[in-house]
Amino acid sequence: MLAEVVVVKADPAQPMFGQLGEVTSAVVVNRDPDSGGILTLTTTTPVGQGMALHYEVNTSPTDVTVSANSSRSDTIGAPDHPTVNYVAIYPDPEPVLDT
Repeated sequence: MLAEVVVVKADPAQPMFGQLGEVTSAVVVNRDPDSGGILTLTTTTPVGQGMALHYEVNTSPTDVTVSANSSRSDTIGAPDHPTVNYVAIYPDPEPVLDT
């Protein structure tokens, strides 16, 4: 039996929006150290504040809803830096209070 295993070391987590350890919404990116391509986007939201994550891979848009007080990781697997064209976060609107 012949088996081959490839292990790729990703760059350490780098905040794209927000800061690591911050209580606000944050998107953290892990990149391939050789190509600069985005491997994963990890999105974290604080208590009481959800948001929408929007990203484009080769101009194909993807929208993801991230509930308040949660975290999710999206595998992108981009082979190079230009493959991911756009990344944005849109906080949920604040509720309108009746007066």
